[in-house]
Amino acid sequence: MHQMCRPSSVVLKMFDTFQSLSEMELQSLSEFSKFVDAKPGQVIVAQGCQSDFVFFILTGVAKLTRNVNSAAVDDSSLTEVVVQIFVPGDAIGDAGVFQNVIFKATVRAVTPCQLLAVEKSKIQALAKSNMAVLASLYNRTSKKFFKSVECADYAYGRVIKRIEKLAFEFKKIGLDLYKHLSKAEIARMLGASRVAVSNCLSLHNRSDNKH
Repeated sequence: MHQMCRPSSVVLKMFDTFQSLSEMELQSLSEFSKFVDAKPGQVIVAQGCQSDFVFFILTGVAKLTRNVNSAAVDDSSLTEVVVQIFVPGDAIGDAGVFQNVIFKATVRAVTPCQLLAVEKSKIQALAKSNMAVLASLYNRTSKKFFKSVECADYAYGRVIKRIEKLAFEFKKIGLDLYKHLSKAEIARMLGASRVAVSNCLSLHNRSDNKH
């Protein structure tokens, strides 16, 4: 990932976690923060690793994927399954502020991403002295938990419904799933076969043409 210059207090205040901080606190926090650029397909945090930073998404879309066994017998056969989609305003790694968490999944950029990386230890120190920061972290973690429950249901649904939900997530941030990702990429994101995705998209196109 490409690292850029230090962020200003204006950028930090874009995220609710830091909105209660004074200008002096924001300037201090900027010394422990940096911009990071990630290209499509680039790993932001890898499964099985730890990170000293919490990443806040400024622009772009990222996906949280987990490698799971795709065959009951062959443990070496792994399939990438999408657990969650991250969009601007979301945070990556915030749930692990108060403990050394090993990532159970991989976060990878889907589109070009610009992220704000803030040192985890600094956020931890702020949370101990500022109740608003602490409350924001708990709120973010709670929302992420309920969202992951919803995504678990969606991951095991019919392929066409999973595609529609993914397309809706992209549409909310002004992106067209069908233009930005190939059928093979959509299949990998959903943990589905390319044939199944291709068939569903063909049905989708025929339905659109009828209208």
